[in-house]
Parts: sequence; C-alpha cells; structure tokens
Amino acid sequence: MGIAILLSAISISLVGCSTTDGLTRAADQQGRIAAGIGIGPQPAECWINTPHAAVHLGDDAVAVIKRERSQTDKANASKHRCAVANETLHKALETGK
Repeated sequence: MGIAILLSAISISLVGCSTTDGLTRAADQQGRIAAGIGIGPQPAECWINTPHAAVHLGDDAVAVIKRERSQTDKANASKHRCAVANETLHKALETGK
C-alpha cells in the first residue's frame, strides 16, 4: 500500500513538472468528441504554394508579366476556395448544421 502511494505521488509530481500543452490539447480533443464536433482537415490546396512564373534570360518582359499574372490568379483562386471552406465550416459550427 505504501509503495502505491509513493508511486502515485511521484507520478503526480512528474505531471506537475511537465508542460500543460499536451493536457490542454487532449482535453480540447476530448471535449470536441464529446460535443460531436468533428473538424476535418483543410483542403489540400490550402497548404500548397503557387510558384512564381519561370523567368529565363532573354524572355520577353511582357510575356513574363502575363505568366506571373496567371500564377497570381491561380494563387488567389486557391486561397479564395480555402477561405470559402473555412467560412462554411465556421457557419456550420455556429448553426449546428
């Protein structure tokens, strides 16, 4: 019995010395599960950067600008879709639907 109490005291003191970040994340996750809130991953494209247009020595400046604008349009469209996905998620969580 005495050893069990000693081990419990050591365990409690070790937990007290550790960071609470892991406990906070676990509690948050447990609360979300209990509440039935399941947030899926972000759309994959939200994590992909759109590269700049390639520029080579001797390229026509106007052609480079057109390619760069095309890349910017792709990036903006991707970010807009991510924003819509996030907004849809937030509205669903607020309304419960």
